[in-house]
Amino acid sequence: MLRLAIGLAAALSGLAACGSSSATRGESVSSPGVAPPPPEVPEGADVARISERGEDVPSLEAHVVRGKVTVFDFYADWCAPCRKIDAHVFALLGKRDDLALRKLNVVSWEAPIAARHLKNVEELPYLIVYGKDGALVGRIVGFDLAALDRAIAEGGAR
Repeated sequence: MLRLAIGLAAALSGLAACGSSSATRGESVSSPGVAPPPPEVPEGADVARISERGEDVPSLEAHVVRGKVTVFDFYADWCAPCRKIDAHVFALLGKRDDLALRKLNVVSWEAPIAARHLKNVEELPYLIVYGKDGALVGRIVGFDLAALDRAIAEGGAR
């Protein structure tokens, strides 16, 4: 009975996190079934999952695609705002061939990927955008589609 109560409390905690516009560091990262299913990746889109279980990725630069705007998406499976980012970026991938998406599943704030890249990040989604020239354009913390669109436009102009 205690396990059921603990599981229910964790699920409710995750629901509260995913109902907001962003998911913050202190919130549960293991609540199953609270985010909508991921959208379909457009056929031919340049999408790679470079961290699926929170494993460390020492260098993002090694995954930048020269000649394309590269978006690194730090997300969690349970994070509803992260799924909204997916829907937005996947729609862009269906229209643009100069865009690459690199997905990094945080899994938990204690995961190696979070320890390296999210030390001062307080919420998900977290995106890092590199321009076509391979140089850093910007970092977006939280759900901010306008900021993401501006960074992608700037990266595409380089």
